[in-house]
Amino acid sequence: MRILFGIIIALVFGQIVTQTCQDPNCIKCSDTDKTKCTTCVSDYFLSTSKCFPCSLKWNSCTKCVYNGCQGCQTGFTLQPTKLICYPNNCETYVDGDCLACKKGFSYSNKSCLTGSCSQPNCAQCGRDGCYTCNSGSIFVKDTCTVGTCSTIYPNCATCNKDGCQTCVSGAIYDSQKASCRKCSEIHFPNCATCSMSTCTTCSAGYVFYQGTCQPGNCSTYYPNCATCDQGGCKTCNPGSMFVKDTCTVGNCTTIYPNCDLCDRTGCLSCLSGSIYSSQNKTCSKCSDLYFPNCATCSPTSCATCSAGYVFYNSTCQPGTCSTYYQNCASCSMSGCFSCNSGSIFVKDTCQVGNCSTFYPNCASCDKDKCTTCMTGYILDGQTCRKCSDVHYSNCASCSLYSCDSCDSGYVFFKGICQRGLCADYFPNCASCSKAGCSSCLSGNLLNSQTGVCQSCSDLHNTNCKSCSATACLSCNAGFTLKTFQNSYIQTCCSNNCEVCGKNECIACSSGYNYTNSTCQLGKCSITNCTQCGSQGCYACSKGYTVKNGQCVLGSCSDLYPMCDTCNVEGCTSCLSGWTLKSDKTCSNPDDKPFGDSVKNFLSNLVSGLLKFLLFVVLIYCIFKKKSGRKFVYDKDSDTYYLKYPDGKIEHI
Repeated sequence: MRILFGIIIALVFGQIVTQTCQDPNCIKCSDTDKTKCTTCVSDYFLSTSKCFPCSLKWNSCTKCVYNGCQGCQTGFTLQPTKLICYPNNCETYVDGDCLACKKGFSYSNKSCLTGSCSQPNCAQCGRDGCYTCNSGSIFVKDTCTVGTCSTIYPNCATCNKDGCQTCVSGAIYDSQKASCRKCSEIHFPNCATCSMSTCTTCSAGYVFYQGTCQPGNCSTYYPNCATCDQGGCKTCNPGSMFVKDTCTVGNCTTIYPNCDLCDRTGCLSCLSGSIYSSQNKTCSKCSDLYFPNCATCSPTSCATCSAGYVFYNSTCQPGTCSTYYQNCASCSMSGCFSCNSGSIFVKDTCQVGNCSTFYPNCASCDKDKCTTCMTGYILDGQTCRKCSDVHYSNCASCSLYSCDSCDSGYVFFKGICQRGLCADYFPNCASCSKAGCSSCLSGNLLNSQTGVCQSCSDLHNTNCKSCSATACLSCNAGFTLKTFQNSYIQTCCSNNCEVCGKNECIACSSGYNYTNSTCQLGKCSITNCTQCGSQGCYACSKGYTVKNGQCVLGSCSDLYPMCDTCNVEGCTSCLSGWTLKSDKTCSNPDDKPFGDSVKNFLSNLVSGLLKFLLFVVLIYCIFKKKSGRKFVYDKDSDTYYLKYPDGKIEHI
């Protein structure tokens, strides 16, 4: 054991010695050349495989990485995006110089010193001079001057160091004179707002008139006017409206007879009962254009009469439609267009009766002909003919070219209607049509491709009562739907059978014995068998497993190597790490002998234990045998190293 421990110590310290780098500030170097460093200590940066102090590249930097500073000296702050150090009292720092010091500091020789700025009235200064003026002062060129925009620049609202930017209300900037001038000075007295070329509004109590601002309001110079501008009146007082360019008291109807909507040029639309003339923008009443009691009209004729009047003999006459048109319910300028209830049009008059009164066997008609016939009849020209006369006896409905259905008690068969039921001509058929059988009697299923009714007992099981194309749905008395062999399909089993074949019991219910193809009350005749059927034993007592129809002592893994669960056909699932094959046996996924797997496991275990022992010895040597050294972790390089009092570094 001592020999093994000595070998491990020798190996460990041999490795430590070979890892020593030549540069004392290097914590990791090339395995082949100890003069070439790959990782430096935290206050040095790597360049051309050598370590240099952070402050050599970044001013006031105490900790760095290859691309920038990570920590600064006292009195300096790290700029997080540019990774440089700048003085705490500097607000804007660029390329090693302070552009703007914080308030309360003055700029001198690239530094910010405690005290006021040297420029008069300056609150904040920097490399290029004053940046912010004291309260109550503004920039005039590059100098802070006491005052405001309006006191330094007449009529000015806002300004900057180059001059006025915007003017106060009532003034406009004159670019030629570079100053704000009042509108009343540029144009005429009492001008409130303007452009350089024209006055746009007058002062309160003044209005535009004859090219200047005059005292008064709009109605002083424009009768009945509410608002106005340089062009004249814009809107009229309530109760007045424009007629051309003048406000006139009244509305569309009083100014333009029979007018509903208008503008300053004339009428735009008329009241009901009048018609519009676009040529002269006027309205004329229909009764004035055509004849009395005309309610609505077009430019060429009267369209409707007033209430209580109807059109007759080219004029509006008093009365109702039936006064002038017999049995008429509603009429128009062209005559009667609908009859009273119980009357129909025959030619152009309303006659008492219905369609069949005037057109035999007719169901619906218009003024002079039948349009559809009663059931059992077909329209041939203008006559309704019976289907059995057009085609053959007992035809119930038809077209001109074929019979569509037969009378009750008759079915389509071989091109004619024959007496009987659907089942007489289509076996097991419940309902049929011209195309053949459409539904089957109970216990049968219609084959959609052949049109033939097939018995459920033929399709599925002898005792199947009702079914679908894929499964039996219900069974005859004494039978129950149960699982079909080892599938998910269900079939009809006798009440004492648990698992069925098509016409045999694979496994009887527990407590029944399989005898003479039936399940009889009693224990299974097979030893240790708890459930039996046509193929022998199906389930065994505890401690026994089914194999070849018999119960064999042992579990699934005893009969089938590496098997976890099994049934009558063989293994159904394998132990963890083993795969179930198609022949119901288990195999190793890597197809390797079991012995090889054990050897691999033991080999990995021994290797892991040796690595752990080496780690324990290494830690012991570091902390107990090497006095005066420090165990250091550098998070930037994610490495550990030993640092001696003289600065020498050894890698771990």
